[in-house]
This record gives sequence, structure tokens and C-alpha cells, in this order.
Amino acid sequence: IMYKEVINNPEPVQECGGGRIVDISGETLIAQSESCAEVELYIPSHSAYFDGHFEGYKLLPAAAQLFIAVKLSHKYLGVGALIRSAKRLKFLRPVLPDIPVRVCMERNAQNGIVVYTFKSPDGTGIFSSGTFVPM
Repeated sequence: IMYKEVINNPEPVQECGGGRIVDISGETLIAQSESCAEVELYIPSHSAYFDGHFEGYKLLPAAAQLFIAVKLSHKYLGVGALIRSAKRLKFLRPVLPDIPVRVCMERNAQNGIVVYTFKSPDGTGIFSSGTFVPM
């Protein structure tokens, strides 16, 4: 998946990587309020997100993590599906295929900025975090 496709596509991406479905599996809403949502999921090893990233050692690309955070924020927090900017992106540990991940999102009511974190389900490890401004 190309970064440009992630940012400029107003509809959720249904296909990429040679036409195969890009899927998120086991999506479970853990908690939700007006400004926060926490979702547990995993990305299966056959997902096109892992194509070419990397041979012999699959990991979820940074652009895919941002895209997933935007898609889930749109679904659960009602923010726009496009973003104006993304900042403070930190990738601390690789997100590997078929492992459970919790995505926590919080929208600031005053400025609309969404803060997201990919972490282990038990909260002991952070995979990545960042902020974005939805359109």
C-alpha cells in the first residue's frame, strides 16, 4: 500500500496489493465514549499490508498503521476519513502478523486532534503512537 493512497482516498481501501482484500481480523470494540475508543484486532499474515515489507520478516508498515488508526477513528469516533496532517509518529516495536494489538484513539473536542496508540492487549508494550488532524 502506498502512503499517497492511504492519505488521499476518501473511501476505506478495500483492495490493494494485486487486488487481494486488505483485512483486519478479530476487530473487537473494547471501550468507547464520545471522544475515546479502544479496539483489539490483528492483521493476518496473508494481508496485503505485509506485501514487500519485508521478505522473510513481515512487519506492518508505518503508513498502514496510520491508515488503520484513521479508519478506526472514522468508524468509532466519527472523525473525517481524510487527514490534514500527521505528527509525532513514533514506531517503537514492530507489529507482526497474527498477533493481537489494541488501538487506542482519543479525540480532543477543542482542536479535533486524534491521538492514537498501538499497544499490546495487556498494556505492557507500545508498538507505535502518533497524532493526526482529520479533515
